[in-house]
Amino acid sequence: MKTPVRPFRRRIASGFTLMEVVTALGIFSLCAVSLLALISFALEGVATSSTENEAMHLASSVFATLKATPFREVDCFGTVVDLSTAGTQADAPPLLLYAHFPADALPVITPEPETDAIGYRLELRFEPITLPPASAATANRVSLTVRPLHGPEKQAVFFQTIIADL
Repeated sequence: MKTPVRPFRRRIASGFTLMEVVTALGIFSLCAVSLLALISFALEGVATSSTENEAMHLASSVFATLKATPFREVDCFGTVVDLSTAGTQADAPPLLLYAHFPADALPVITPEPETDAIGYRLELRFEPITLPPASAATANRVSLTVRPLHGPEKQAVFFQTIIADL
């Protein structure tokens, strides 16, 4: 008796080949590394934005203080400045102020740096402006540079305004 011959059937294996798995892992690794690079770039942008936001807040506080007090006796956070003579000397050093933001509070601006405070150094420069001869007023261009005390120099933010005694 002869046994019936079954036709040869190829077994169908389920799963992926080693080459497919290695290729998939390579593509996944490339995507993961790219995403990590983008995340670090985004975090750097957030830090820069936060620094610029705080610098704008400090600049508006300083400029509002300068504009709200008498022109000849500006009390700029503990340092009295006479804007009618400020900046008249060549190479005059800037007025230095220091600021930090306590948790959930308005900025604290002082003439001396706080110990162990992560904050900013504010450099105020005054430059007299010549007004038309008919005007009896005096004016100054006030330049403010806000620099982080701890951080890269490239994060310095510059502001300017004009303050006049009208």
